[in-house]
Amino acid sequence: MLSVLLETMHEDLNAVSKKPYVEMKDSNGRPDAVVAAEFWDALKQRDDSIFVKLFYGQLKSRVNCSICGNVSITFDPYNVLSVPIPRQSSMSTM
Repeated sequence: MLSVLLETMHEDLNAVSKKPYVEMKDSNGRPDAVVAAEFWDALKQRDDSIFVKLFYGQLKSRVNCSICGNVSITFDPYNVLSVPIPRQSSMSTM
């Protein structure tokens, strides 16, 4: 529910009204910092609000083709991360 509220507020405050199509280049062995900056710049061309500045990050994804050996690296934006909550085990008495 909170993510829906944040996304709605982000869209209302987005400074970009007309979102351009942005084609992303393949990583082609370039340094991660360069590729990540390109992906972040592409995101900012389409989404620019205080919520992007405060709550968004990038997740690096790496896919290897088992047939041709091609490696594709992308940096996908996220604003919510799911984290597992460990089960509380019964504590032994000390």
